[in-house]
Amino acid sequence: MYVDWNALAASALLRAAPLLDRPEYKARGLDVLHYLLAHARRHDAMGHYVAPSGDLGGTAPLLVDQATVAAALPHQ
Repeated sequence: MYVDWNALAASALLRAAPLLDRPEYKARGLDVLHYLLAHARRHDAMGHYVAPSGDLGGTAPLLVDQATVAAALPHQ
């Protein structure tokens, strides 16, 4: 599960929820963000992906992962 793409999806869900009057979109977007914050952090940075086993991938964290998660947070 790639962190940046899931953060973008969460951001879209959080933005769409009030526009479409769909509170379940907000709930799902928050679920995704909570999962990323709980499982994709490595020390002081976001990992690039989370493996199916729940482990962080072996690649170094990328700035894009941190930026997309940060960009989604204000939409809560």
